[in-house]
Amino acid sequence: MNKLSVIIPARNEADNLNECISAISKELIDQSIDFEILIIDDGSTDNTINVIKETSQSIPKVKFIRNEEENGFGRAVCLGLENFTGDAVAIMMADRSDSPKDLVSYWKCIQDGNDC
Repeated sequence: MNKLSVIIPARNEADNLNECISAISKELIDQSIDFEILIIDDGSTDNTINVIKETSQSIPKVKFIRNEEENGFGRAVCLGLENFTGDAVAIMMADRSDSPKDLVSYWKCIQDGNDC
C-alpha cells in the first residue's frame, strides 16, 4: 500500500480545523507517508469553508468537498468514502479527539499485513 486517505467530516469546525489538519499532515510528512486529507464540509454555517480553502492552499494534499445533499455525519462519511483515492482510508474527527500518532500506528499495522 502506498497512499493513505484521511477523511474528516466537518460541520462548524472553523476553530479546530486548521490545527487538526496541520497536526495530521505534519505527523504523516514526518513519517514519510504519502497521503491525502479529504475534508467533507457538512453544511457549516460558520467560517469552516474559508478555513478549509486557506488550509488547502498551504497544504496541497488537502482536498475538500461540500456536502450539497442532506447533511449528517453518516452522509458526510459516505461522501468521503465515495471520493477518496488512497489505498487505505481512516476517518478522523475535526475536533482533534483522534491522535495523529494513532493514525500512523494503524498505517504501520496495515503495512505489516495486518487488518485494522
